[in-house]
Amino acid sequence: MLRSPVNVTSPSPQAIPTARLAATPYRHFMDLSKGEKILEMRGITKRFAGGVVANDQVDFDIKAGEIHALLGENGAGKSTLMHILSGLIEPDEGEIYIGGEKVLIGSPQAAFKLGIGMVHQHRKLIPAHTVLENIMIGHPRTPIILNKRKAKKEIFELAQKFGFKIDLDAKVWQLDAGQAQIVEIVKALYLGARMLILDEPTSALSPPETEQLMRVLKRMVQKGLAVVPFITHKLPVVLDISDRITILRNGKVVDHIETAAVDEKWLAQKMVGKECLFDLQRTEVDFGQEILKVVNLSALNNKRFQAVKGLSFSIREGEIFGIAGVAGNGQFELAEVLMGLRTLKKGTIFFQGKDISRTSIKKRWAMGIGYVPAERIEAGSVADFSLGDNMAINLYFNALSPPETEQLMRVLKRMVQKGLAVVPFITHKLPVVLDISDRITILRNGKVVDHIETAAVDEKWLAQKMVGKECLFDLQRTEVDFGQEILKVVNLSALNNKRFQAVKGLSFSIREGEIFGIAGVAGNGQFELAEVLMGLRTLKKGTIFFQGKDISRTSIKKRWAMGIGYVPAERIEAGSVADFSLGDNMAINLYFNNNFCKWGILNFRKIYQCTEASIREFSIKTPSCQAKAKEMSGGNLQKLILARVISCKPRLLIVNLPTQGLDVGASEFVRNKLLELKTEGIGILLISEDLDEILSISDKIAPIYEGEFMGILNRAEADKQKVGQMMAGMLRSPA
Repeated sequence: MLRSPVNVTSPSPQAIPTARLAATPYRHFMDLSKGEKILEMRGITKRFAGGVVANDQVDFDIKAGEIHALLGENGAGKSTLMHILSGLIEPDEGEIYIGGEKVLIGSPQAAFKLGIGMVHQHRKLIPAHTVLENIMIGHPRTPIILNKRKAKKEIFELAQKFGFKIDLDAKVWQLDAGQAQIVEIVKALYLGARMLILDEPTSALSPPETEQLMRVLKRMVQKGLAVVPFITHKLPVVLDISDRITILRNGKVVDHIETAAVDEKWLAQKMVGKECLFDLQRTEVDFGQEILKVVNLSALNNKRFQAVKGLSFSIREGEIFGIAGVAGNGQFELAEVLMGLRTLKKGTIFFQGKDISRTSIKKRWAMGIGYVPAERIEAGSVADFSLGDNMAINLYFNALSPPETEQLMRVLKRMVQKGLAVVPFITHKLPVVLDISDRITILRNGKVVDHIETAAVDEKWLAQKMVGKECLFDLQRTEVDFGQEILKVVNLSALNNKRFQAVKGLSFSIREGEIFGIAGVAGNGQFELAEVLMGLRTLKKGTIFFQGKDISRTSIKKRWAMGIGYVPAERIEAGSVADFSLGDNMAINLYFNNNFCKWGILNFRKIYQCTEASIREFSIKTPSCQAKAKEMSGGNLQKLILARVISCKPRLLIVNLPTQGLDVGASEFVRNKLLELKTEGIGILLISEDLDEILSISDKIAPIYEGEFMGILNRAEADKQKVGQMMAGMLRSPA
């Protein structure tokens, strides 16, 4: 008999707190009879921004020893309902009962204490770690000092109980989709789940892998796992595996039913609200000219094994060419090669009669080749972007070189001349603003400070209005005597991600207190050079000396410890963790520093003191060091990364595009900070596409083109025209 419900938003003594339930863990799942109701969700409602009602008064129950399928179209509210049950989100209305007692599930940890675990549609595993490490991560019984031997024995016994065969020492990236799915299930069971929620468990599995998973689930239920709520779109799987089915449509329950009583057509009609024609109506068309031709194409996979072996085929206009195969048989690598995302080993690709085998991704898009990746979360979208911003991903290219910027400016002017009424234009680049715009609106701290005709202003006036103070475009340089040679690079070569040579026999040196500027358009080898110097990319040949010592094969960690600091170009993708606080982001480079970490234990008190000091010193605008990195502007995030790297007290600093996308105030701050570090005797390798930046703060300037230096110039002999010509490969300075 169920007790009287209590409003989930108004806890009372009748609601059982998680802490009390934890004293007798999983007691609701003990000694259950098959078919006994174990969980009930009543009147669950969840609303999201914009008035979207994901769940509308949903009633849902599950019984011991059953596999219960939750069906519905995309957006029907299935995942939202299970996210509520697993503690990821809270309902706006409704109640949850387990074993007749009302419970409050405010977090995934609270759900696990109740014995509820969830395996998500999109994997939560860390590819670079082993299976054992992934299963151990986050376990409440995992001590500060890991006991891998004990954990390995426990996990092995658990896997044996349910008949799982997994290699605990394998890296996750080495697993296929089916094996990774099993690891997720074992991880949830090791955390203590007795009710396991599976969200689209077969979406990435081949038919044999799906059959294997079905056998595993049936065995799990037989072995005493109380309940398996199962979310999927695949109707044959539902009919094969489940005992009961609940169907959602537009956030509401439309039916609860025994699986044995229904078939595919009935389920499909209930899901979409109308009859579904499983036999599609095809319209035959006359095929046009050959649009794609592939000849003897071969390619490697990420493990450097041959994945595509001498394929030849063609596609005509109006033709659908289908490739059927179990995952891992080369079809994904083929798609990436065709789009330019992966290098072909041999063979030729023709598009509309033109050889595109070595054509860039950007040019393939421009030529008219579209691509929808399999990984819609990892590769097809940006989770924190709005729908509009995601739509824009294929509509513009943000990091344009100077020639590309000029071309875009011409296009915009022509668009206006052709009758496009308005072009709102957001940028930090003042020369571009003065060249392209008719009027300007300036914002500062969320308020409009001026509306003005472009013809009436100059760069200095705009900069002062933007930041609220005068900006000194001529930075104040303090000349210093250079110290000893700190970095020496001899005949260095390296490959890019497509296995083409990106860096070609570069030799140069940097002294203490010297800023060595590399000027170049993106894609000419400068990024690969920075990664090789930091140990993030393997050199093909050559030698790197730091303070006289060969570090060509030295690890990244040791390079940091020796005094090499690195500020990456991608401050969001590589320089920070968006969901970490500022303090936690500061800790990224401090875990091997004895001042902040001893015996593997981070001293967060010191780390947060360091963060607060950096916020003051670098004028970082943030409410506190607890704010998340993703909530910060680009300029403030760049200041944080620079502060973090400088806190490691480097002797050599590699900075890649340090002011890209920053406003004039933030750019001025970063450049002055680099000049300040120069006076402290720190050698700096500056990589930039901004000629004004390179010319204003560098002591030596090396324009790079197609992986080669076109010369190394002293500051006195460099000017914008000369360096620009060298960047374009039009001029080479004599050695």
